[in-house]
Amino acid sequence: MTDDEIRELFDRNPNLLMAEIVTITDRTPKEIKDILLTPTKTDPEILAPSDFITAAEIFHYYAPGFSFELDQEALVLEALKRGFVTMVGVDQYLINQNYQGVESDD
Repeated sequence: MTDDEIRELFDRNPNLLMAEIVTITDRTPKEIKDILLTPTKTDPEILAPSDFITAAEIFHYYAPGFSFELDQEALVLEALKRGFVTMVGVDQYLINQNYQGVESDD
């Protein structure tokens, strides 16, 4: 399976577990994470600050950072709670370009 096919599989099936993706693709978890975390030309970091992002895109780009522990709805709620995104319409979110992250207790 090509990298693009893996991205498409992930996009079309956001609730697949990592173990399922590994089985389907015959790739290691590290390979899958590297593929999903590699920026593409439409990644939010490349979007203009005024471009909107959907809940599905938030999940696609940021679920790997949460080790796929949150489903799409929970991840969007967490992003809203932390102030990382602002809801500007029906399934339209604006990324906070000044977001500083969350301080940890480490």
